[in-house]
Amino acid sequence: QPTLLALSKGDHTLAIVNSVTLKVIARVPVGPDPHEVEASSDGKMAYVTNTGGGRSFEINVIDLVAHKALPNIDTKPLIGPHGIAFVAGKVWFSAEGSKSVGRYDPATGKLDWSMGTGQDRTHMVYVTSDGKKVYTTNVNAGTVSILADTLLPPPFPGTQPRSEWIQTVIEVSKGSEGFDVTPDGRQLWTAS
Repeated sequence: QPTLLALSKGDHTLAIVNSVTLKVIARVPVGPDPHEVEASSDGKMAYVTNTGGGRSFEINVIDLVAHKALPNIDTKPLIGPHGIAFVAGKVWFSAEGSKSVGRYDPATGKLDWSMGTGQDRTHMVYVTSDGKKVYTTNVNAGTVSILADTLLPPPFPGTQPRSEWIQTVIEVSKGSEGFDVTPDGRQLWTAS
């Protein structure tokens, strides 16, 4: 059955709702400051960020089949997880308190990548389907960061090319939080 996932910040719960009948199938407890929820590609798991005013260290993990909470993901040293995406089998999240983006691999149970934006209040996150570009809004800085996994040419003859994440920062209106990317990937629209 197709389901809808709805967070209640006040009740600290994730409601799993039948999207046809709108009947609540289950309510699962989540952390003290839930902000965003994302389901895994197979629909079996959900991940909930707990921002904690930029001071929290946890992402809740929910088993959507058994309707129960699993052990949390500890995001330390990245603090204040907020925006979240599940792409290429991994959980990508913004970390407002660390001005960063991080990635968690459920297969290994570890944070396996992070990159700082240096921008104040890195908020929402979007990841391309190949995991090669990450877009974020940086609310207080009034910017959008584009992080791109880029293949750089060999620095010297006889050496190999290397991959490096490169950031491009674009100025937008202060207070820009939400955004979306057009289906063709050519434009990003922010909302202030």
